[in-house]
Amino acid sequence: MTSSYTGLLLLEILLVLPSLQASQDFAYVFSLLENEYSSSFTGGNLYMVSTSSDRVTNGEVVLPSLDKSIPFTIEPEGSAVVNLPYGAEPIGTELEDSTIFIKSDQHIYVYGHNTEYHSGDSFYPLPLPSLGQEYIVVTSNGPYSSHYPTFSVTSIYEDTRVFVYFNTQHGSYNSTVPQEVNLQSLSTYVWSLSFDFSGTKITSNKPISVSSGHEEANFDGNRDHIIEVIPPVNSWGKLFALTAFHERTARYLLKVVAAYPETVITLVPSGVTYNVPLWDDLEIEVPFTSPLLIESNQPVLITALFKTNPSMTVIPAIEQAIRGPITFYALPGTASYITVWTSFNDCYQVLLDDEIVPWEVVLADVTSGCLLQAEVSTGRHTISHYSSEEATFVGIVYGYDNDQYNSYAHPLPYKVLKEGGNIEDKTAPTITLCHSVPVEVNGDSRKNTTSVTWLEPRASDEEGMCLNTASDWSPGDLFPFGNTTVTYVFTDVNGNQAECSFEVIVHGNSHHKTFPVEPFIKT
Repeated sequence: MTSSYTGLLLLEILLVLPSLQASQDFAYVFSLLENEYSSSFTGGNLYMVSTSSDRVTNGEVVLPSLDKSIPFTIEPEGSAVVNLPYGAEPIGTELEDSTIFIKSDQHIYVYGHNTEYHSGDSFYPLPLPSLGQEYIVVTSNGPYSSHYPTFSVTSIYEDTRVFVYFNTQHGSYNSTVPQEVNLQSLSTYVWSLSFDFSGTKITSNKPISVSSGHEEANFDGNRDHIIEVIPPVNSWGKLFALTAFHERTARYLLKVVAAYPETVITLVPSGVTYNVPLWDDLEIEVPFTSPLLIESNQPVLITALFKTNPSMTVIPAIEQAIRGPITFYALPGTASYITVWTSFNDCYQVLLDDEIVPWEVVLADVTSGCLLQAEVSTGRHTISHYSSEEATFVGIVYGYDNDQYNSYAHPLPYKVLKEGGNIEDKTAPTITLCHSVPVEVNGDSRKNTTSVTWLEPRASDEEGMCLNTASDWSPGDLFPFGNTTVTYVFTDVNGNQAECSFEVIVHGNSHHKTFPVEPFIKT
């Protein structure tokens, strides 16, 4: 990457990234995987959804390898679609600068779709604060024809050292001597392998993003590309709820991987137990009969694979549920569905787009909570609760294309847990921009009020989740003469709050003072 554009871009990114958690920008970094169903990459789409009800969001999708930046704007309660050009998809096993970097001036949720004719799958890329340094990857099965299981590692920072401990001895790949890869900022290394690498462990000296899947997965002649962005080990959970997928007549396959020895899972209500091996994965075929709860004595990662027109999704743990409202995107197609878990007390007042819909109640148990399903139309949607701001949700979105040759599945945004699993988040948001001196303007003495604008305060959440922003005033409001206190309150998904307050001072014309345009402090 030698162009002046890329050099300046990387310089900008490097200046922002070292203090990323205190940055005003919200960012995602990840990579697609090769989709081998047809001969050439015909399209990938990124669906960005706003979490703001009253603010316009501006951002850009940066493709460093193509020296390309694609700007986008999202209206309040809106969405934007960015079509990825040829070259955004990596090919083969090698260093590929196929990194996708998304940044915006407000919090957004992003959903990706790697798609070709009759082939594709969706995924939820984790925001940067949610990324980690230890992962275990999972795929569907071995090679099909000349198409292989594949995974990628994408760096954020310069001088990122990645160590890959493969799950088996296969040629030069083995579990005792790791393969080491050194990556620079916004670089991606891709592995396309002729064996099922499920259980392979990845560690790094700095946070990374990991994508995992298959160029063209095959289940008894049902073939499709699959992809998911894998969560780091420190974000896994111990309790999961899932149920059958609408319109899928075959069984579905669960893949369970463990990062700790002597991991045991229990299926509820049957009570059947399984030992989950290290350096491998546990496969469970699940019939379409009844809802299923899975309990584990240690944190695990669970992915579900459709065996009809394959697709793959991470199943978030119940402990990873977050407070609503949660915005998500249902991809174009004939039919899309959402499966949502919430607590038993919140079961019968769950709203879809602020309306009570005829949810199918799959499970309603005082101890286990509720599983709800509903069909959704293409586009942006919101999950919330009628009467409780404390209600939490976790779930997946999935659907099928017009010709039934293609399917997709991805999780709703979910909370990143602390080390060891279910530890309550008590950390308040970090104020990243707040005015340190009053915002002062000269008013017109012939009028009672004056319009005042300012650079809005910002905050970030250590878990990378959506922050609710509330203020008693907005830029452009009319202020009376004298001093007025403006307060912004930022609330995270767990109810932790942080405040920024500053004075707006409107002077009479006689003052003739010159005031700074954007007085603020960055922390």
